[in-house]
Amino acid sequence: MISLWSYKIRYFTPHYKQDLLKFFSSLSRESRTLLSTCGIDPPTLYYLFRLDYKETIPLLIYEKKKIIAIAKLYVRERKGYLSSVAVLDSYQGKGVGTRMIKYLFALALMNGIDQIKTEVKEMNKKALSFFKKLGFVEVGSRDGLVTLVRRL
Repeated sequence: MISLWSYKIRYFTPHYKQDLLKFFSSLSRESRTLLSTCGIDPPTLYYLFRLDYKETIPLLIYEKKKIIAIAKLYVRERKGYLSSVAVLDSYQGKGVGTRMIKYLFALALMNGIDQIKTEVKEMNKKALSFFKKLGFVEVGSRDGLVTLVRRL
């Protein structure tokens, strides 16, 4: 566990399943819909987050004993792919997501990554604005997803 501002960062392992299921259950239906293209029920979201976790940098942000934010960074050939970024509705706009992503930028640089890509649903204007404020640039779109890239 690493201390970061007033929250704690933990790297995901399967024994955090119950905490993560509670996190997904706490997200609004709209947030769950924006997070996944495969399903919005908490067990499906948990399965998707757990998928390939050994090949990624999966982060869980805790306040006390409750997960308040998550993100997963895939690392391949000096490029990173950011997925499963979510912050509990009641913590949005408080800097939690920004600090989490900046922390992932630092981890990416330490892993030799010089570019991070992510995809966001076109209808998710809030997330598009968030990533653009962090320096991501829109490079294309297809099938309702906008592709954004940020050079580090």
